[in-house]
Amino acid sequence: MTGNKCLLDTSIVIHAFKDNKIADQLDNFSEIFVSSIAVGELYYGAYRSSNPEKHLDQIKQFLQNCTMLNVDAITASLYGVLKLN
Repeated sequence: MTGNKCLLDTSIVIHAFKDNKIADQLDNFSEIFVSSIAVGELYYGAYRSSNPEKHLDQIKQFLQNCTMLNVDAITASLYGVLKLN
């Protein structure tokens, strides 16, 4: 994570929910982005958990500070190209 912006994957978000040190580091970014796929994975985990209400609330609070990015065919194509490097 460098610069003023960051794109988070599901694993980092889950770690931030569990570890205040990571959550505190995220406060240093001017913008936080998360993909719609990662958000779907978070919801899936919340619904499967022993305390869905708690986890759904965490997700809701988290998303208030993020910009969600939608994935489309162009994004998928660019991913494929970038993955080559």
